[in-house]
Amino acid sequence: MIAREMENAISSVDPNEKIESGSFRLSPDGEQNLVKTSYARSELHLMETLESICSNVQNYGYSLKNSSGKMHYLPKDWISTEDDKITEDLTRKLLDGCEEFVDEYHDDILKIMKNENQEVFKNLCHTKINVCSLVDVNVFSTKKLKEEL
Repeated sequence: MIAREMENAISSVDPNEKIESGSFRLSPDGEQNLVKTSYARSELHLMETLESICSNVQNYGYSLKNSSGKMHYLPKDWISTEDDKITEDLTRKLLDGCEEFVDEYHDDILKIMKNENQEVFKNLCHTKINVCSLVDVNVFSTKKLKEEL
């Protein structure tokens, strides 16, 4: 959920939007060493997104619609209402788990999301943090998951 929401937030930003970053200190000659960088993957945007990301849990359901046979939280628009197993208790657990995960892995998430990455699920969930198996990572590739549903 976190990787998907971060990627959605990044892709929703105008790629031409830039911010100034670098040192705001003045050099001896009175100049600042500022560089224009893309806002989408800037530390500012990633931190703002990460601060509010867990509020999106209400957009997720709980379903068994994939080849791994495991139950997964999925975007509600990917699953039918009869297949959605979400309850108020599960939503609260997902919110608590999301907040704990973000608190614990905040720096790792920022580091991975800062660079454009074709395998964000694999790099974040399996390689760096090791909270997902390779089976889970393969199930959660967006293209593959949408095809199964």
